[in-house]
Amino acid sequence: MFRWLILVLSGVTFIVHAQMLQSTALFTTAFDVSSMNVEGSMFFATANGDRSVSIHNWTGQALVEIQSISTEGALDVEFFVIGNVSYLGAAHYWTASGQHYIDSKVYKWNGATFVESQSISTGGARRLKVFDIDGITYLVFANDKIKPAVYQWSGLQFELFQDLDCCGAHGVDEIAIDGIHYLGIAFIYADGSYSTDSRIYRWNGTAFEQFQSLRTVGALQMKFFVIDNVTFLAVASFQSSTSSFEIDSKIYQWNGASFEEFQNIGTSGAAGWEHFVSEGTAYLAVANNYDGSSYAVDSAIYRYNVDHVLNIGTAGASNWHAVFVDDRLFLAVANRAGDSVVYQYLPPTVTQVEDLKVMCSSFVPALHLPDHQQHHGDRHDDQYFSLKQHKDKYHKHDQYFSLKQHKDKHHKHEYQYLEFQHHDKFLDLTHEDKYLDVIHDKDFRFNLQCSN
Repeated sequence: MFRWLILVLSGVTFIVHAQMLQSTALFTTAFDVSSMNVEGSMFFATANGDRSVSIHNWTGQALVEIQSISTEGALDVEFFVIGNVSYLGAAHYWTASGQHYIDSKVYKWNGATFVESQSISTGGARRLKVFDIDGITYLVFANDKIKPAVYQWSGLQFELFQDLDCCGAHGVDEIAIDGIHYLGIAFIYADGSYSTDSRIYRWNGTAFEQFQSLRTVGALQMKFFVIDNVTFLAVASFQSSTSSFEIDSKIYQWNGASFEEFQNIGTSGAAGWEHFVSEGTAYLAVANNYDGSSYAVDSAIYRYNVDHVLNIGTAGASNWHAVFVDDRLFLAVANRAGDSVVYQYLPPTVTQVEDLKVMCSSFVPALHLPDHQQHHGDRHDDQYFSLKQHKDKYHKHDQYFSLKQHKDKHHKHEYQYLEFQHHDKFLDLTHEDKYLDVIHDKDFRFNLQCSN
């Protein structure tokens, strides 16, 4: 059975399978981020709690704030379109005085700015979700203090359509499976316990009805996603008690009739999940918010069915958001306890350091290194090489590397195993299918292509 597996990396700039993540500061203290193309411009909106909802425009080079809307406890934002009109919804959780029974907002783009279009009474709204069923737009608020509510677009505004038979909702998501719409509601706490039921509702043609209960622990958010025509549901588990935040979050898989447990992933106060696909490969990002003592907790990006993951330092991460702009992948993380950041995947590179362009022939014992190579002789079919790395923008001083190549006793001539030494640090290199993988378990990773 496939799993999301993990290999930890660290640093500020990352290389993942010859792709680089580059960070850009976006804003401070945010709980959510959303994006949408509005009249040819890419907008990013952030929910900044008691301060504002901020809207940034991506210029192609930088993010520039174009509007700040004063809010009360905005925890979630979502762009959406009805007809040809762009809207922005904001879920308001509480006021500065702790009042939860306040209005959430819908804003409408007037061609130059977003203006308030509608106020909707909510009770501690933590999340919202907008989706269409049979050409009709629906809006759902996950209310913590009152029942979650489904609203239907009337043509002029949203009107109450259905109250769901539960209270204390913290997260909401929606998906269509085989033409049938499902609504997931996450619950963090009920009846004096963080171990409670989150719920899946199914559209019966006229309304949502309860379909399945999932036993979850401190569930703060849900995320539906699809890989290879298989539907999954990721639940972000925030805490199991008032002092325990290091707990497993669960991934569920659709079995054709219902959702069943698929995998547990260790998380630290998980607040949200995001799924995205890059170059045909599926990834899943978790926003780790709190470990019980600090918001300075690494969040993680997992790669499906491959043993790699990227750990990224975050500060009370509340959610991830992935979007493609001009065929470039951007990942935005909303941090509640520090600067929120947008990461960009850079185009594939052979290596981070030019002098480490290792070239090799396909399925032959010889390893060819560019320049500065020294062959130290054969020892029982092993071959030894050294490579000098010059000063470059990544390093202040010259550094020396040595490589050892030998035939893998398990794979004979078809595979090669090499040992890469950087002072007291070691890397493993594996030659397979014309590629030479250079892996360091802490500092960096290269994926180097071999030549024929």
